[in-house]
Amino acid sequence: MTKQKDFIIHLARTPDPVEDEAEIENCQDDETEPPKQESKKKNQQILSPTDDINEKWISEHARQVNRMLPGGIHIIGIYMLSTPDLINKNQTKLRQCINLMHKVTERIPMMRNFMAHNNRILLHICASSRKVTCRTMDITDTQMQLSPAEFKYQNFLNKWNSVKCIADVDLRFNIPVTSEKSRFESLIFQGLENQLEEIVKSIPVINGTSVNEDEQLFEPAKAPKGKTKKDESKSLDINFFSCKKCDSEEKFEKQCSRGVIKFIGKSYCQAFLCTKCTKGEAVRALKGDIIRSILSRIELLCEEAEVNNLYQVDDWSLVSPTRVFAKFRNTPLDFCDYFFKDEESKETQGRFSELLSISVAEESLLYHEKFPDTDMTAQMTVESGHSSSNEDPSEQATVEDKDENSNMLVCLIGILVALVSALIALLMST
Repeated sequence: MTKQKDFIIHLARTPDPVEDEAEIENCQDDETEPPKQESKKKNQQILSPTDDINEKWISEHARQVNRMLPGGIHIIGIYMLSTPDLINKNQTKLRQCINLMHKVTERIPMMRNFMAHNNRILLHICASSRKVTCRTMDITDTQMQLSPAEFKYQNFLNKWNSVKCIADVDLRFNIPVTSEKSRFESLIFQGLENQLEEIVKSIPVINGTSVNEDEQLFEPAKAPKGKTKKDESKSLDINFFSCKKCDSEEKFEKQCSRGVIKFIGKSYCQAFLCTKCTKGEAVRALKGDIIRSILSRIELLCEEAEVNNLYQVDDWSLVSPTRVFAKFRNTPLDFCDYFFKDEESKETQGRFSELLSISVAEESLLYHEKFPDTDMTAQMTVESGHSSSNEDPSEQATVEDKDENSNMLVCLIGILVALVSALIALLMST
């Protein structure tokens, strides 16, 4: 993604709303699970053209898909399959969908720094002719004006490269004495903002050498004389070194608080980029993945704590969900999911199918992380009282590391998943 150009690599269909209208309205506040597949057939029979567009439901889908994206891949808009008159009739509601989707996927201002521009896309596919029309909207524009944009089809996915790292995470946050448990998740995000900023400011090193951000990530391969050059996907490890001051923990211990949040361990992170990207772009994409992975785990842990009523007790701990990757069709690209220790692989497969419309075989799941040993403290711990100055280091946890086959509807709504790259293109399965 540059200031003018994006790649659209996947159209993720938004599941049909559940039958319980109350659950639809509360999905944003209660952070419920996505709609269940078993209610799908019944809902398809009662849907009416775009009158049933539910902004909250679409934004909830975007919020959950956002967790499944590695660095360099973002949700950049929504698409609609319908007749032309329906897209014109419902442009106001669709613009509201884009605006709400932006708010839930970039709820932390820091994450907006990893997006190259403010434009989001509304893509319309004509149900009869399959003609595609692309418009963009500046999410900073209060008038929410739509502007035409150019796009073209292109075959490019097999040429993309990746960067990866294993990030050491040690985040701590004092819960203010006056804080309300009902705002627990927001308080954590706000409290960790300065520490997450340290990740943004960390120093990247490649093969023991500091990074020149203007250099190409990989030198273009030269084809032998008389032969055609063959583009292949490449991968590279990047290490990051923190600039945090040595006295930061001492200041942390002196702060008076009602309790403390600790999020400790290792995270496997990766990002995908085009063949012509610079080292600076690769570093920013990988830092974005580190931060998004941390925020996704914290969000899931807060949901788990709420489900188990842990907010009602003073001292509690949870083991963070582990990240698992899966290949995106026959390409070098991966999507990801997070699963808890008591979950099975079929639940991860179900989320790939339900949220991304991608079929994933169990043997194709890639596990780069392991759960911590049972005799070690979990990754996320809440301790009551003042910040402890006698913390036992042994209590710190360590983590080592469908296809689309839906019945045709008059109107189909979904979200656009895009790679950071050099020009607008659309890749669709026929």
